[in-house]
Amino acid sequence: MNKFENNIIQQNDEHFRALLTALPNVSVQGYDKDRRVVYWNHASELLYGYTEAEAMGNLLEDLIIPDFMRQGVIDAHHAWVNDGVAIPAGELELKHKQDHLVPVYSSHVMLYQHTDNPEMYCVDVDLSGQRNKEKQVKYLTQFDKQTGLHNKDSLFSYAKKLTATNSKEPESHVAIFVGIDDLTHTNNAYGYSAGDKVIAQVVERLTSSIRPQDYIARYSGDVFVILITLDTQSDLLEQTLANIRKSGRTPCTVNNEQKIITLSAGICINEAVFDPEASNSNIDFLKNAEAAMNHAKNAGKNQYLFYEPEFDHQLQRSYSILSALNTAAENNEFCLVYQPQFDQAQNIVSCEALLRWQHPTMGAISPAEFIPLAESKNKMQGIDSWVVNAVIKQVKQWLHNGVNPAPVFINLSGQSLCDIDFINQLVAQLDYSAIPYEKIGIEITEYALILENDVLIQQMKWLQTHGIAIALDDFGTGYSSLSYLTQFPIDFIKIDKSFVFNAPCNQQDAAIIKAIFALSASLELKVICEGVETEQHLGFIQQQTSSAIIQGYLFSKPIPPSDFEKLILIEPIR
Repeated sequence: MNKFENNIIQQNDEHFRALLTALPNVSVQGYDKDRRVVYWNHASELLYGYTEAEAMGNLLEDLIIPDFMRQGVIDAHHAWVNDGVAIPAGELELKHKQDHLVPVYSSHVMLYQHTDNPEMYCVDVDLSGQRNKEKQVKYLTQFDKQTGLHNKDSLFSYAKKLTATNSKEPESHVAIFVGIDDLTHTNNAYGYSAGDKVIAQVVERLTSSIRPQDYIARYSGDVFVILITLDTQSDLLEQTLANIRKSGRTPCTVNNEQKIITLSAGICINEAVFDPEASNSNIDFLKNAEAAMNHAKNAGKNQYLFYEPEFDHQLQRSYSILSALNTAAENNEFCLVYQPQFDQAQNIVSCEALLRWQHPTMGAISPAEFIPLAESKNKMQGIDSWVVNAVIKQVKQWLHNGVNPAPVFINLSGQSLCDIDFINQLVAQLDYSAIPYEKIGIEITEYALILENDVLIQQMKWLQTHGIAIALDDFGTGYSSLSYLTQFPIDFIKIDKSFVFNAPCNQQDAAIIKAIFALSASLELKVICEGVETEQHLGFIQQQTSSAIIQGYLFSKPIPPSDFEKLILIEPIR
């Protein structure tokens, strides 16, 4: 090789080194024929942790080659230097100064290959960011981002593996579906951030309710699934359910206040029998547990039910009802009946408008069945709007006929009462129809008051000050709090019919009713007794007070508007 050729090679090498230096984010190292470092740029310092001074002169395999790769790297370098067999580019995990592995894409160039002093240059691109993103993607495919629990896909994969295990000893697996009751109400009242805090508190409690080896996943926004394998501990399932119930009885902190957040659960036990060809049937216990949870919610919430086969039929019926609800109003399937409310001299003082639904194929559908479903799917506001329109139209008709109607109480959901637009629409309809406000009353359940929402309180106060009476329905059924009677503007307390039914023969129910009468008198609230069906019921009430209003089949069942008009004409409003 002549001098001119040597100069060209030297200039090319200088250009190459200058190019390497200009790549600040690409690690480049140069090694001599003995694999000792002759070049180490700044990016290599950042990637592998060694400064240039620490790296220079040291062997490649002593610096960044893991022990399991050491001999292979030495042999590959020899083959390239001696036989011209190049080292292929590829993804590697090389060693950092702190002994952890660094993922890189490594390419290799041999300079002065046909001389006595060949140099190998390694060009390494850090793949840590890419790998981290891959890990994040993999994590999100298996775990719920908000709670850190396994997600729905992971749940099904785990359940299939769990039930497909060909164990010598058959194992029983239990699926427990746990749903937060009415989380939507919390979101509507306090915002999604408050709902997220409730979820976090429930997750913490559920996680602490199970053993470390048990499995918990987030199935949907407000539903979680626990899988446990029954072992020699005979009371394991009972203890787990007791822990979950305790979680549901512990108030959650919402906006620095303690709120009752109930849970509904469905349980299904899978008696494992290994069947490799039944990949889907092996996890039917998940579907069954979900059906049990849905049944618990539809049956009134705050319940824990074991799966029963008829739940499948009930679930299908629930879906049919929800679907039919979308068109019930426009198909004229709704109607109202009116149940009179009497004083103890049997004078009509007011009435309650009760919604009825007659479906063309499913027949009469009870409000006790479709109202909870509508509440669970946020369909109540549409139903409330229909009821308000129908009541105002009917009262206007009675007034047009020259009949002085009794004040009509309308059952409204908390969701509707919290909606300013809904209340504005109600008032606008009353004004347009020239109906006095005092001809309308509103019933609201205790459950709607649990939220203690400022908007709800202000709406109720506005309605009350304009003459619309407000009754607290079903008082004493599960969520009673004396604070409701002072915080909320209430005119009437309605004693639930379950207490009235048993009061003549049950001391506890009798004591509850007596206490409600005494409390109402001290707060100057009127009392309506629902479910008065016998003379014994009436006699018990009359022994306690002469001011209670009576509602029940003893005096009148719910009747069509035409019959109620006739009744008003016979029994004038007092």
